[in-house]
Amino acid sequence: MLSGQQLVQLQQAQAKLDHMIFTRHHTSREHTYGQRRLALMVELAELANVERTFKYWCRPRPCNRSQLVEEYVDALHFLLSISLDFKVDFSKTKVVNISDDPAVRRQSTPALFLTLFTNCQQLCSNTNLVGF
Repeated sequence: MLSGQQLVQLQQAQAKLDHMIFTRHHTSREHTYGQRRLALMVELAELANVERTFKYWCRPRPCNRSQLVEEYVDALHFLLSISLDFKVDFSKTKVVNISDDPAVRRQSTPALFLTLFTNCQQLCSNTNLVGF
C-alpha cells in the first residue's frame, strides 16, 4: 500500500512525465483530459482482464503477476495524471487499507472491480475541474 508521502512523490513525477509528453506531442493537459479519462478506464479493464476472476466461462488458472503489476502501474499513471487536473493534495490525504475492512473482504474480486469502475466513472464524468 502506498503512503500519502509516496503518492505525493509519484504525483510530482507524473507531473514531469505529463509535461514531457504534452510538449513532445504539442498538446496540453486540458486537451487530453478526455483521452486520459478513457485511458484510465481502459487500463482498469485490462487489469481486470489479467486478474481473470470474473471469467466464469474459463478454467481457473493463475494470473500473470508481472502483467498484473504492469496494468496496475498503467492505471496508476492515468489516475495520478487526472489527480493533477483536480489539484488533489495527497499530503493531506489519509490512506486507508480497505482490505482491513470486513465488508470489503466479504466481496468477490469481480464485485470490487465493479465498484472501482463505478467510482472511476463518477470521477471521470466530473467536469468541474479546478485547473481549467
